[in-house]
Amino acid sequence: AASIARACMLHRLGTRPVTRLLLLSSLRGSSVRGSLRTAMAMPSPPVLRVTTTEESSSAAERLCEALGFATQVTREEIHSFYWWEGAVQSEPEVRVSFETSEPFESVLRAVEAAHSYDVPMILADTSDKGAAHWKGVIRPLDGGAKAGAALAERLAASRLVACAQVAPDGSIAVKTVASARLAVARAAEEEGGGAVAWSPVTGNAAYLRWLEEECVAAPRFVVAADGHAAPSAQTAKDFLLSRPGGAYTTARTSGGGRSVFEWETHVERTAASVGSMLAAGGGGAAELQAALGTAAGLRPR
Repeated sequence: AASIARACMLHRLGTRPVTRLLLLSSLRGSSVRGSLRTAMAMPSPPVLRVTTTEESSSAAERLCEALGFATQVTREEIHSFYWWEGAVQSEPEVRVSFETSEPFESVLRAVEAAHSYDVPMILADTSDKGAAHWKGVIRPLDGGAKAGAALAERLAASRLVACAQVAPDGSIAVKTVASARLAVARAAEEEGGGAVAWSPVTGNAAYLRWLEEECVAAPRFVVAADGHAAPSAQTAKDFLLSRPGGAYTTARTSGGGRSVFEWETHVERTAASVGSMLAAGGGGAAELQAALGTAAGLRPR
C-alpha cells in the first residue's frame, strides 16, 4: 500500500551543516530510499573563508554576535600600516575571520550592517588566478614582530600595497593589486621574508576601489628579456625610445596577465626583424640566422 513518508534530514560534515533536505511525498519505501540517496549526492554550497578587521575587541565581539551564520570564527589582534594624508599611519586592529556557505552578497550585507567602519575591509578567498586583487602572507622575519613592523611600514610607504597587517608572530598580510605582486615579493625577499604566499580575493566594491587607488606605485608594465620578467614604470613607447637600435616587440596581455595577446604574431614579427638586420649586416653566421632569424628558432622552448 502506498505510504506517506515525511523525513527531515540534516547531513553534517564535522560539525558544520552541509545539506538540509525536507521530503514530503507519497512513495513506496524503496522509492524513498532511492530519493534520499539522490538528494544526499547533491553538491553542497561552496564554503567561503571571509576576513574583515575591526577597530577594537569590543567591536569585533559585537560583529561576531551579529553573524549567526558564521562558523570557524577566529579573532586576532594585529597592527595595521597604511598611507593616509601624506604619511604612513599605524594603529591596532582586530582581524576577524570565519567560514560560511551563505552567498557572498548576503555576507557583505550582514557584515556592513554590523560593522563599525564606514568602509570596512570584507574579503573572501577565491580560486580566480586572473583576479585583480590579491592577499599575500609574508612569513615571520628573524627579528619577529619588530622586524615585521619595519617591513610593513616600508611596504605601506612604497605605495605598492594598500595596507600591511602585522600579527603577533611577526607575519605580515598585505592587500595589493596583481601587477604589484612581483615588487612586493622582491621587497619581502630582501628583508629575509622568503616567498610570499599569494591568494586571489574578492570583496566589497568600495574597499576594492580604495585598494586600487592606494596602490599608486604598482607597475603597469613588464619588461621581459632573456627569459626574465621585471616590472617597469615605462610605457611601451618610452621603453623603445630609451633602448639602442634592435629588434623589439611590445604586446598586450590577456586573461588577467596570464598570456600574451597574439603571441605567435609577435614571435614571427620579431624573427623577421632579426632576419632583416642580419641580412643587412652581411648575412651573419648561419647558426644566428637559424636561431634568431626564424620564428621556429626564436620561439621559446
